[in-house]
Amino acid sequence: MSAKHNVKSAKEILSSLMSDERLSSACHTLLRWFNANSPFADFVEKYGSKICAKLKNAARENDEKVRDVLVELESAYRFAKTGVFLPEYEPYAPEKTGNPDIVCRSKEYPPFSVEVKRIREIKESVHFREFMDALIDQLRQTRSSLGFCINTIDVGDGEAPHDLSQYPNPALPSVADQCLALIDKYERELPSGGEVTCSVRDLTCTLAITLQKIPDKPSDSPTAWLGRAYALPYTGKEWRKFSDIVLSLLHSRQIRTGMISILMIVLDSEAYEPEDVSEAIPKVWARAQCGDDDFFRGKRFEDAQAFLQKLPLLSGILIVGRWDQLNQPTGRNYLWQNPGAAMCLPQELGCLLQEL
Repeated sequence: MSAKHNVKSAKEILSSLMSDERLSSACHTLLRWFNANSPFADFVEKYGSKICAKLKNAARENDEKVRDVLVELESAYRFAKTGVFLPEYEPYAPEKTGNPDIVCRSKEYPPFSVEVKRIREIKESVHFREFMDALIDQLRQTRSSLGFCINTIDVGDGEAPHDLSQYPNPALPSVADQCLALIDKYERELPSGGEVTCSVRDLTCTLAITLQKIPDKPSDSPTAWLGRAYALPYTGKEWRKFSDIVLSLLHSRQIRTGMISILMIVLDSEAYEPEDVSEAIPKVWARAQCGDDDFFRGKRFEDAQAFLQKLPLLSGILIVGRWDQLNQPTGRNYLWQNPGAAMCLPQELGCLLQEL
């Protein structure tokens, strides 16, 4: 298809979905990508009917499903945007084995398949953010010459009286009262420009509140939120999400044999770190080496050996953050390469994926 695309036909595909409130935002995003990149516009025209059907089906379920489809299309946009790859969308018959989300072809590299998965924001993270927002709003209502920020400094063993998965959280009054008492105390005791950090606990994590005495700030003004981002509680078990995704993929029909195969995981949750995947794969591999058949049967494999036979099909795992903030730098993607892959990634291709 030529670079000069039929703007009307592609826009009609997207405009036909605009009236559905559940799809309006996604369609505006797709239209923005369409206008930004000619090869992606050609992609939308070629697969318009499939895109329309997938978005409609997703909207019948929930917003998260719509976001899942949008992330697939976002990956196609990023590949098209390089000017190197021509992405194909689920190009193989769905009843056949090995029908990945994207297949990329180019003159410079061998074809490769991409299966796209998204890690959604977990319920605990949503509740924690809601809890923190409510706490910050309450503290800002008191008046002092102080400013404050709050962070998470550790995660407990789950035996504290209140768990962050509860919302509205019954711990909020107790935590707020502790913070308000500290504000009252250090409003009187801190010198101008002074700073102190104190621990607050009535949850399965410990919060640290840092108070600063702001020079020339009137004591009858609202206590200032200093605007620093607070960290989400981190349990050290987040790697298990990555291993579950890998195990599910290897058990499925989505990997196409005889081709470089990439698992792309898009992080829509702040609770996970890209480097967790480097912990996940060796731990699962070690269980397979030990012959932990019960574990792998629980993951729908025949036994540990069945997992070891399928692992070489996976060439690598690409971990990316939110891509749709197109005006903000995203940094390099994290790439894990399978040392035992049947088809390894060329070095230049690996570098390109990291910059995608």
